[in-house]
Amino acid sequence: MLRKSLSYDCRKHFSVLLFASMILSIQSTIAANNPVSGKPLRDTTIFQATDAPTAPAVDDGMPIELGVKFRSAQNGQVNGIRFYKGAAKGGKYLVHLWNTTGTKLGEAAFTGDSTIGWKEVLFEKPIEIKASTTYIAAYFSGPGDYASTNPFFTKGVVNGPLRALATGDDGPNGVYKYADAPTFPDDNYGSNNYWVDVLFIPDANAPVAATPTTTDNATAAAPVKDTLPPAISNVHTAPNPDGSVAVTWTTNENADAAIRYDVSPDSLTLHMEETSPATSHNLHLTKLTPGITYYFRIISKDAAGNTIVKPTIGAPPLSFKLPEAPCAIDKAPEELNAGTPDVGTLITADGAVTLQPMVSEEFASALTTIPAGWKGARYNTDGTTVNNKGVITVSGTHMFSENTYEPGSSIEFAATFTEGNYQNIGFSIDEGFNNGPWVMVGEAAPDGNLYARASNNTAISLGTRLFDAQHRFQIKWNPGGFEFYIDGDTKPAAVINMPVKTNMFIQVSDYVSSDNNLSIDWMHVAPYALTGSFTSRAFDAGDITDWGAITWHGDTPAGTSISMAISTGNTADPNDGSWTSFKPINAQGESVAANSRFIQYKATLKTTDNKVTPVLKGVAINCKGNGRMREQVKEALKPSAETPPPGTGLSVKVMPNPSSDYFELATTSGNNDKTIILNVLDSYGRIVEHHQGLPPNGSLQFGQSLAPGTYFTEVLQGATRKTVKIIKVK
Repeated sequence: MLRKSLSYDCRKHFSVLLFASMILSIQSTIAANNPVSGKPLRDTTIFQATDAPTAPAVDDGMPIELGVKFRSAQNGQVNGIRFYKGAAKGGKYLVHLWNTTGTKLGEAAFTGDSTIGWKEVLFEKPIEIKASTTYIAAYFSGPGDYASTNPFFTKGVVNGPLRALATGDDGPNGVYKYADAPTFPDDNYGSNNYWVDVLFIPDANAPVAATPTTTDNATAAAPVKDTLPPAISNVHTAPNPDGSVAVTWTTNENADAAIRYDVSPDSLTLHMEETSPATSHNLHLTKLTPGITYYFRIISKDAAGNTIVKPTIGAPPLSFKLPEAPCAIDKAPEELNAGTPDVGTLITADGAVTLQPMVSEEFASALTTIPAGWKGARYNTDGTTVNNKGVITVSGTHMFSENTYEPGSSIEFAATFTEGNYQNIGFSIDEGFNNGPWVMVGEAAPDGNLYARASNNTAISLGTRLFDAQHRFQIKWNPGGFEFYIDGDTKPAAVINMPVKTNMFIQVSDYVSSDNNLSIDWMHVAPYALTGSFTSRAFDAGDITDWGAITWHGDTPAGTSISMAISTGNTADPNDGSWTSFKPINAQGESVAANSRFIQYKATLKTTDNKVTPVLKGVAINCKGNGRMREQVKEALKPSAETPPPGTGLSVKVMPNPSSDYFELATTSGNNDKTIILNVLDSYGRIVEHHQGLPPNGSLQFGQSLAPGTYFTEVLQGATRKTVKIIKVK
């Protein structure tokens, strides 16, 4: 029985071993035909992200070049160098890649912060390296500070295909050179680790070189059980007109996801990654330039560290083109003022088009504080009325119209209320504002609320957030009472049922001079014209382009409408007879379906109720872009030349970036004879903000009015030009 049992167990054990041997053989065959390839989710490095020196940083106070000797088991590309910054100080730092004969293969400047920790610097273009060949990754420390651990390279360090050599494998490791400028490091002290590393990507399908025989001076890599990278399939892109794109793909096993992309197929410098393992991947890129073609590669890495790049390095990258987006835009006062209103329309001071009111008062007066058609009086002897470029501020005074207005009138005005005693704007029966009836937007004693008020003791709160900022108010005088509207709302914020059948004056009143003031920017008095039109400026796309959808936004109260028509041409003058006649647009979002360099729109505003007007606030016409736009974007994306040392050229910094408010430009220059010019360009290369005559060494706040998006600052001093990409966020 014992012999029979032993015999059975031996056969069983032999079968298991045979089966395991077959599996290993199959896996070896698969691995041979499917070598590890592709680009890692993050570049392969010698040291881990958590590796760091434990000893304090050395500060010799003398410039020094420090490096590490390494080899790769595969051909590949060095994207950049990283080094551990041991001291929190600024100065000149440059990274280098050397071969063992002293030839400098690449150089790049570190422009980051001065904090302690690993710092990555990318080369302008990846540098090809060969398998089983020694190279030196190094950096130059101008201040003379560096991290150091000694002894260290008594054994090699292996991570994936990378190997930092042990001292003795190819001479000493841990090399340095004291010099005033970057110099090949060929001195050595012990087996020092100066904490320099590479950002490496193995070539796709590159064979793995044989691992050197392990000696007492080296630590071999751990056995690799999984050598197969993930398989990528079902790659799709979904570009959107808002400047975003969804890139999706699947892998046959759980893996990370990353994408490298840019407008140039030869330099994919932008990246995004998702580190959560999954088999379905969806990366959403934003703030892209509509109408521009982007190129990309996708990367996935499994839990064993096997990575794949698609398409492989050396093959052309994939691409997507963002659809058309607005390239003819009217939204700012200066843009609308470049157009032409007819007798039935008006361009307001805050940048909108309305029907022409019976009275349009901008309060601009070059000779007197109170413009023609208005009178004023003091409540207090120290009361003042001030006109600051068309904004009237009353303090202990009031201003009232010379004429009265009849029932059915409507006033609309932009005003800034503050919490003060008896600040009011509206209708009153007398000039002195002594008797009723009267109807006002305002307040009596301040309690944190702004009210719709009337002489019949009605007071309806309009809200608590209407102070200390300009808002737009409207009072409609109806047969049965008055309706109050705020900031273009189509629904009244308050209704006071108090019929008034006699004419009334218009009042702007602040009773007390010893507290806060009341300001008014403009006022319109209805009735409005029943119809009118506004013709825009001629928009120039810079070249022949396909025009797409047109959209507009504004307010259309009940009984009002806004309609559009389009004309196109290839000359700058829309009246030279070569342009098309205006073609009506039937609905929002309809395609213009035209091909031209120039385009112009005509907006027709109508109302059936002369107490209200439609308000046109902005127009956008999409286009598919053209070659000139793409070149402008590519030029703007080019990095500036390396910043020269202080005192020898123009240095530019923009902070904060990104910003939700303003940016601050700081310039330093050794040329004090020429002033600075600042241009801010949008993603189409159009100048959206301009400043000139700036001092060579100074600062400027800009960009407060920029909408969220990507922009490019162009700083000019004589023939010197610097660009900085900036991002405005919500």
